[in-house]
Amino acid sequence: MQNNELITIIKKFSIEGKDFQFHPIVNGLINDTFLVLEQNTPLYILQRINQDVFKDMEGLMGNIQTALNYLNDADYSPITLSKTSSGKSYFQHKGQGNWRLMNYIGQSTTYNISTDPKIAYEAGRI
Repeated sequence: MQNNELITIIKKFSIEGKDFQFHPIVNGLINDTFLVLEQNTPLYILQRINQDVFKDMEGLMGNIQTALNYLNDADYSPITLSKTSSGKSYFQHKGQGNWRLMNYIGQSTTYNISTDPKIAYEAGRI
Protein backbone atom coordinates (compact mmCIF):
# COMPACT_ATOMS: atom_id res chain seq x y z
CA MET A 1 0.00 0.00 0.00
CA GLN A 2 1.07 3.54 -0.63
CA ASN A 3 1.87 5.92 2.25
CA ASN A 4 -0.91 8.32 1.24
CA GLU A 5 -3.48 5.48 1.43
CA LEU A 6 -2.26 4.52 4.91
CA ILE A 7 -2.35 8.17 6.03
CA THR A 8 -5.98 8.39 4.87
CA ILE A 9 -6.82 5.30 6.92
CA ILE A 10 -4.95 6.29 10.09
CA LYS A 11 -6.65 9.71 10.08
CA LYS A 12 -9.95 7.92 10.72
CA PHE A 13 -8.73 7.06 14.22
CA SER A 14 -8.93 9.49 17.13
CA ILE A 15 -5.23 10.08 17.54
CA GLU A 16 -3.18 13.22 17.40
CA GLY A 17 -2.34 14.05 13.79
CA LYS A 18 1.36 13.67 13.12
CA ASP A 19 3.79 13.15 10.30
CA PHE A 20 3.63 9.36 10.25
CA GLN A 21 5.80 6.88 8.40
CA PHE A 22 4.79 3.27 7.80
CA HIS A 23 6.96 0.18 7.75
CA PRO A 24 5.38 -3.13 6.67
CA ILE A 25 5.76 -6.05 9.05
CA VAL A 26 5.87 -9.05 6.76
CA ASN A 27 6.30 -12.00 9.11
CA GLY A 28 2.59 -12.25 9.94
CA LEU A 29 0.51 -14.94 8.31
CA ILE A 30 -3.05 -13.60 8.38
CA ASN A 31 -3.35 -9.79 8.46
CA ASP A 32 -1.48 -6.98 6.71
CA THR A 33 0.47 -5.21 9.45
CA PHE A 34 2.33 -1.90 9.51
CA LEU A 35 4.53 -0.32 12.14
CA VAL A 36 3.56 3.35 12.45
CA LEU A 37 6.43 5.68 13.29
CA GLU A 38 6.98 9.37 13.88
CA GLN A 39 10.56 10.54 13.37
CA ASN A 40 11.74 6.92 13.56
CA THR A 41 9.96 6.36 16.89
CA PRO A 42 7.42 3.50 16.80
CA LEU A 43 4.01 4.59 18.09
CA TYR A 44 1.35 2.24 16.74
CA ILE A 45 0.58 -0.98 14.95
CA LEU A 46 -1.90 -0.62 12.08
CA GLN A 47 -3.54 -3.80 10.76
CA ARG A 48 -5.81 -4.61 7.88
CA ILE A 49 -7.89 -7.54 9.06
CA ASN A 50 -8.13 -10.49 6.66
CA GLN A 51 -11.84 -10.53 5.76
CA ASP A 52 -11.59 -14.04 4.33
CA VAL A 53 -10.59 -15.32 7.78
CA PHE A 54 -12.52 -12.90 10.03
CA LYS A 55 -15.98 -12.34 8.61
CA ASP A 56 -17.66 -10.95 11.77
CA MET A 57 -15.73 -7.78 12.64
CA GLU A 58 -18.07 -6.73 15.45
CA GLY A 59 -17.69 -10.14 17.08
CA LEU A 60 -13.93 -10.27 16.54
CA MET A 61 -13.26 -6.82 17.95
CA GLY A 62 -15.69 -7.38 20.83
CA ASN A 63 -13.87 -10.60 21.75
CA ILE A 64 -10.48 -8.88 21.56
CA GLN A 65 -11.64 -6.00 23.76
CA THR A 66 -13.09 -8.43 26.31
CA ALA A 67 -9.80 -10.36 26.41
CA LEU A 68 -7.75 -7.15 26.70
CA ASN A 69 -9.88 -6.05 29.67
CA TYR A 70 -8.84 -9.23 31.54
CA LEU A 71 -5.12 -9.00 30.79
CA ASN A 72 -3.89 -7.20 33.86
CA ASP A 73 -0.56 -8.15 35.34
CA ALA A 74 2.51 -6.28 36.56
CA ASP A 75 4.56 -8.13 33.92
CA TYR A 76 2.14 -7.34 31.08
CA SER A 77 2.21 -4.17 29.01
CA PRO A 78 -1.41 -3.50 28.05
CA ILE A 79 -2.51 -3.27 24.44
CA THR A 80 -4.88 -0.39 23.76
CA LEU A 81 -7.10 -0.26 20.71
CA SER A 82 -7.51 3.24 19.29
CA LYS A 83 -11.06 4.31 18.57
CA THR A 84 -12.32 5.86 15.37
CA SER A 85 -14.09 9.21 15.39
CA SER A 86 -17.37 7.25 15.55
CA GLY A 87 -16.17 5.35 18.66
CA LYS A 88 -15.53 1.97 17.03
CA SER A 89 -12.36 -0.06 17.55
CA TYR A 90 -11.97 -0.59 13.81
CA PHE A 91 -12.48 1.36 10.61
CA GLN A 92 -14.18 -0.09 7.55
CA HIS A 93 -12.67 1.40 4.39
CA LYS A 94 -14.60 0.67 1.22
CA GLY A 95 -12.30 -1.19 -1.11
CA GLN A 96 -9.47 -1.43 1.45
CA GLY A 97 -11.07 -3.63 4.12
CA ASN A 98 -11.30 -3.36 7.90
CA TRP A 99 -8.51 -1.74 9.90
CA ARG A 100 -7.54 -1.54 13.57
CA LEU A 101 -4.93 0.55 15.31
CA MET A 102 -3.23 -0.31 18.59
CA ASN A 103 -0.41 1.09 20.66
CA TYR A 104 3.11 -0.11 20.01
CA ILE A 105 4.76 -1.83 22.97
CA GLY A 106 8.46 -1.06 23.06
CA GLN A 107 11.01 -3.78 23.72
CA SER A 108 8.43 -6.39 22.75
CA THR A 109 9.06 -9.52 20.72
CA THR A 110 6.61 -11.61 18.74
CA TYR A 111 6.91 -15.25 17.78
CA ASN A 112 5.18 -17.15 15.00
CA ILE A 113 6.54 -20.43 16.37
CA SER A 114 8.70 -21.48 19.29
CA THR A 115 10.32 -24.61 20.62
CA ASP A 116 11.13 -22.89 23.91
CA PRO A 117 8.75 -24.14 26.65
CA LYS A 118 9.06 -20.81 28.55
CA ILE A 119 7.84 -18.84 25.53
CA ALA A 120 5.00 -21.31 24.93
CA TYR A 121 4.01 -21.03 28.60
CA GLU A 122 3.94 -17.23 28.49
CA ALA A 123 1.88 -17.27 25.27
CA GLY A 124 -0.62 -19.59 26.95
CA ARG A 125 -0.64 -17.55 30.15
CA ILE A 126 -1.48 -14.38 28.27
